[in-house]
Amino acid sequence: MWNTISCKSKYQEYLKKRQDEQMIKNLIAIKPSVDNSRPKAFITGLRKPGKKVRTQKVRDLQINTENKSLLQRMLRIDLNGKLPPTEKKLKESVSVKSLNRHFREKKIQEIQSSNKLLLKRLQTTESVYSKAKWEESNRFHKYIRDNISRNSGRVWQKKSDQDHKGFNLPEYSYSLEGSFEDLLK
Repeated sequence: MWNTISCKSKYQEYLKKRQDEQMIKNLIAIKPSVDNSRPKAFITGLRKPGKKVRTQKVRDLQINTENKSLLQRMLRIDLNGKLPPTEKKLKESVSVKSLNRHFREKKIQEIQSSNKLLLKRLQTTESVYSKAKWEESNRFHKYIRDNISRNSGRVWQKKSDQDHKGFNLPEYSYSLEGSFEDLLK
């Protein structure tokens, strides 16, 4: 430090300038503690397609050409109405009929015959219920229902204890207006 101090102002300015330049040079030369360099290009597969992509493209191209040829043949068949000889032979050799047709027809006939028998049995059987008994039962239930609804608001009264000499339990009484025979008339 003793040699950087000078008496002359010009020399002092020179030293100051040289010191600043040296500091800037040192700052530029400093290596960073964090790696900020450009990353290496590891993804080289994106630049050119891989084998799988290439084979898929080839297969797609092949399918497209086959589809075009099939469409042309179908158009030709529609316009001419005739099949080429190889297609005629193929169409004649393929059976359109089902192999289990006879079995299915037999099953359908069995089901139809059993349905007819069941329908005949249902039509010939007589009813178990008698209409007269049912109507009589219905009238009786209506009578009971009407009595219950008529007497639902009535206050139940306690009978005197003298009527029940042998029992300690109280009994309740009520009176019915009319009888079941009156209702049936």
